[in-house]
Amino acid sequence: MKTTKELKIWSLRMVLFTILLSGLSVQKVYSFCNSTEIIINGKWYSNQEKVNTRSLPSIPITAYTDGQNIYIENTSPDCDIQITITGNQTGEVMYEQLMPQAQTSYIIISIASFPSGEYTLELTSEDGKYLVGAFKR
Repeated sequence: MKTTKELKIWSLRMVLFTILLSGLSVQKVYSFCNSTEIIINGKWYSNQEKVNTRSLPSIPITAYTDGQNIYIENTSPDCDIQITITGNQTGEVMYEQLMPQAQTSYIIISIASFPSGEYTLELTSEDGKYLVGAFKR
């Protein structure tokens, strides 16, 4: 029979194993504990939502920042996403990248080298979807 200490160690290992299997990394869990949501507005409708006009469309994308990184989660990756970050004071484009659809579920963008200030995050797609949000660094 196993001792209480062995059972505790076994239980802890099973919990960690379950977390790893569920797709949650320790970094991802930690990053959202100390993050601020970036409020984004715009139109990001799926093809199904365009057809069904009786329900309010939901935006499948959320964005957060911890001051060092921006974390973008997309629960319905269905297209390539153009990501642009612009400094509000200067209008300078600080970051611009086209992310292929296969890489849009979870995106991390480092903003550690950005000077302190206010920025605009813009997400667009070739089929007319767009989201815009503001954040401070």
